[in-house]
Amino acid sequence: RMSKDLEPFSAMCCCCSQRLASVASIVLLLCVHAQGICTNVVVNRSSVTYVPDDTCQATLPEGTWISHHGCQVSHLEAITIAGPSTLSSLYVGARDLRQASILFVDWLNRKRGGLVVGSRRLSMNLAWVDDGESKLQVANATAQALRLDNVHFGVAGYSSRLTSYAALQAKADQMVMISAGASRDSIFHDNSYMFGFLPGVESKKHDLYSSIVKIATHVDAVWDSSNSSDEGACGREGCLSTLRFAEIGSSCRSYLDEVRTQYFGEIQPCEKVSTKSSDDTLRLVLRRLKSNNVTILEVFTSNVSQIRTITEIMEELQFNVYALICAGRVFKSDFAEEVKSGWWQSSYILDSTPWYPEGKRASGGFSNMTSQEFAAEYEATWHEAPSYLAAAQFAAFCGLSQAIEMAASLNPQDVAAQLRNISLYEFYADISFGPVGTIAMQTVIVQLLEASDSMTTPQAVYPDQEAIAHFVFPKPTWAQQRCRTVTSDCYGHGKCTTSGTCACDEGWSGNECERFRVYAEADEGIVLVTLAVAFASLTAASMLVLGLWRMCHCRYRLERGLLEKLTKAIARADQRKIALTRRRLAYCGWNPRKIDRFVCSIRRRQSEESGISLAYLLSQEFLELAQRCTGLKDPTFYDLADGFFLKEEGIGACSVCPRDGELGCSFVDTLPPKYRQGATHFLSWT
Repeated sequence: RMSKDLEPFSAMCCCCSQRLASVASIVLLLCVHAQGICTNVVVNRSSVTYVPDDTCQATLPEGTWISHHGCQVSHLEAITIAGPSTLSSLYVGARDLRQASILFVDWLNRKRGGLVVGSRRLSMNLAWVDDGESKLQVANATAQALRLDNVHFGVAGYSSRLTSYAALQAKADQMVMISAGASRDSIFHDNSYMFGFLPGVESKKHDLYSSIVKIATHVDAVWDSSNSSDEGACGREGCLSTLRFAEIGSSCRSYLDEVRTQYFGEIQPCEKVSTKSSDDTLRLVLRRLKSNNVTILEVFTSNVSQIRTITEIMEELQFNVYALICAGRVFKSDFAEEVKSGWWQSSYILDSTPWYPEGKRASGGFSNMTSQEFAAEYEATWHEAPSYLAAAQFAAFCGLSQAIEMAASLNPQDVAAQLRNISLYEFYADISFGPVGTIAMQTVIVQLLEASDSMTTPQAVYPDQEAIAHFVFPKPTWAQQRCRTVTSDCYGHGKCTTSGTCACDEGWSGNECERFRVYAEADEGIVLVTLAVAFASLTAASMLVLGLWRMCHCRYRLERGLLEKLTKAIARADQRKIALTRRRLAYCGWNPRKIDRFVCSIRRRQSEESGISLAYLLSQEFLELAQRCTGLKDPTFYDLADGFFLKEEGIGACSVCPRDGELGCSFVDTLPPKYRQGATHFLSWT
């Protein structure tokens, strides 16, 4: 009895839908009426007990959901990866992990042809048991999942809190478990069966704080080498020597103080405020931080409205800092909504993320995907952009699959040994594990540059190999930011200074550089001549018409050029250029709905006009696909039709068609851009 609200998050669609065959999707959802299941880990409200035998009578609530996903792939045995997940409520993190898991399994089974384990080729299925988003249920749900039929490995759910209990059960059952939804290092301590694919909190902070120290050092070095008489970006003392850190938020994370002290020396006491603190309370706290000369401020709260209030009070007090950090918030939808509503003070806020969708990393060693290709696959399947959790989960399955193939075995000890020593390049990160059992990776530092209703996505600014924008440090003063926002940087005729005034270009004057002027030389010197020439009415009209024509023509040429660039970027599936061109069109006055309509029309036209590369049809890759799908050494065209499209696991069954937006697409739409271009020849099968 599943409600409609829960249906999209509990029903896992098996890749068995195909337009040509009109085969319906298979949804397998079971209700467990548990009479009492046995577990080795018993979680109470205040304690966790390890029971080494099968005498316990731990139970799951009546009607606990179990969800399965997978298709029977011809000629292949199947293994199952199972674990706990929040199925009975909308838990976005848990949903993202499941969607990425499904995407991986469908890709593995349909496109890669399964896993090669010794002399066998195996397909993969998934199973989840509802953890109720409760610590009292998650260990029992984990035990139930790991003891389902044909389960060989485990996958953890979302949140460090729940995963800490699931990890105990995996260790008790001696089952290898991958986790892409927990970042607490203590979960993976002394547990040789747990492998975390999210960097730990301390590791992320090391990367973020070290990037600030490095950019401060660089800014000082540039100022020193210029031999300038100016005070420099951070004053005469320089940036590095004036870094002073403080945190304000709903909780004080004292466990990070050692890391902060390592980079910033003595730090200010944490200022703890509740999410319900009044503006006067926040104003008092911020005034105290300003008087203590804080230059690096980290705001830690889940309340985006409060973050906005803090920045607005900082502007009111002219409390200027070098860097403003908001941990884990800048990619959230509520943050973007606040930015769209006119929150310009959010510009230049810093955060870190394990994965950036427009990153520059090459194709993964196992997935053979770039970040852009993964993002495109995910968006085509789920109609939303992937989060870093989704990318981490996909990479976790890549790492587990690579370890299974390297071990040539399904034995958990053998696979765990291969995971501990793995070194795999993936679009998400270089996958390798430190002594704790969490991934050893460099996180990406992002910054929200010039926030506006058309610019709500932060840009990668560090490290250099991932950066697509310049790291702005120190952050502009509030007065300078307000000047840029109100006057669009002096209307393009000057520059906003740190004091918030406009320094006009030659030929322009006024408080906002809004008036044009001309200089004429005279014997006495430079005399300002005001342009007050009265033109004849006919001449004025002619010039006006000519000016309007030129302006319209220039805008037409600009838009036409941008649309051509967008069309090429869509054909190449270049997500970075697509995003950049969309932003430029927004600057030209195009609203998001108009841009979306244009993108859909281009994708539809390209799909209708695309052909399959002859190089692909003659490749070993296509031959292996044809043989695998048909089970024949030299299949005919009719054999291919049956093997490709008329079976339950038909090619394109789980992909959205760019022509009508429905599930089930053409074979050509499943190919990467290098094999899918405008058709040059038509071949008739007669």
